[in-house]
Amino acid sequence: MPPTLHPSSCSPFLLLPLLLCSLAFAASPSTRPSTPHPVIQTLFRFLDALDSADAPALRQHIHVSESSRSQELGRDTLIALITAEKKLDLAATARFPGQPPRFRRGFDLICSPADRDAISAATVDVDESRTARITLPNQARPLRFVRSSTGQWQVVLDLLDSDLDDTQSTPSSVPDRITQLRVDRLIATAAAVDAVAIRTDSGDYPDLLAAESDLLDRLAAAKLDYRKKVDEVLNHRRFNSYKTPFPD
Repeated sequence: MPPTLHPSSCSPFLLLPLLLCSLAFAASPSTRPSTPHPVIQTLFRFLDALDSADAPALRQHIHVSESSRSQELGRDTLIALITAEKKLDLAATARFPGQPPRFRRGFDLICSPADRDAISAATVDVDESRTARITLPNQARPLRFVRSSTGQWQVVLDLLDSDLDDTQSTPSSVPDRITQLRVDRLIATAAAVDAVAIRTDSGDYPDLLAAESDLLDRLAAAKLDYRKKVDEVLNHRRFNSYKTPFPD
């Protein structure tokens, strides 16, 4: 069985399923090799950085296309969101000791010691195009990795690789409007978490429920703004698709 995840009831942007939907590990009896494959070592370093909210290490181990401005901005904003969640978790624990951990991030529950043993013994498939995959039993799809231009293996996250792919945009420095809106929503989400963390640390909330309510309101506003702007873009595209050019 895969490890049981216990994200916060208001886990910002649903980080666990969105970030690590492919990292649902299924442990099986295995003997951990003395020296895991370099790709597996990269995965473990990434998981450790995620749990500790180590921004420099996360930036080092998350892959983005060198030609994608949106992916670079998305990665940096994602890291800001991860560190803001850690900040909020610590602030809530310090301000309201003994209360249920409503802002528990749960990243430490993604991969248990037994899971690490199973992963360490897994087969790593490396091809000639600087990509690698780890496939585990009962796993929906393989974990993907890319070797950077400096020769370091990095984790591929679907949130950045697919949702924020602007490598086909023209010019490449100008993201597609929908892609830019996805980045903007991620920025708004990180800002919301950071703002609530600051207010929690300052003692602005009478209890954790008030802090949680404020965060949910901010996230709902960011989501509503995102959907409104996406609808505007799609309606504009539909309108233009019906326009027929006439000769002067």
